[in-house]
Amino acid sequence: MSYRTRNDDSMGKIVILVVIFVVLGVVAMAKHSARGSAVVTINDKESVNRGESGHQYRVYTDKGTFRIADSLLEGKFASADLYGSLKEGERYRIEYYGWRMPLVSAMPNIVKAELVTE
Repeated sequence: MSYRTRNDDSMGKIVILVVIFVVLGVVAMAKHSARGSAVVTINDKESVNRGESGHQYRVYTDKGTFRIADSLLEGKFASADLYGSLKEGERYRIEYYGWRMPLVSAMPNIVKAELVTE
């Protein structure tokens, strides 16, 4: 006859938590490895209120919708400054990472933007 102990239950919970963290880490790293660059024209931009979780800076371009967010993995913490520097109607060379997934409102994150003067 076998008896389950409290340690068995705790070990099962720990294993589940470790698996969840590993899966989330793999997804985060995969998203950061999906990189791209493009020359875009800014059509519009907005700061979307997301309630308790703050807001999201969105940038609408001729090449799709992007977001501007801080990123610990990228060492990027001045999202508001980058967002404020972009002007509607101007062309920029941007670098970004991530995918556009409309079903979950996910969009690539702009890491850098340089004004194109050509």
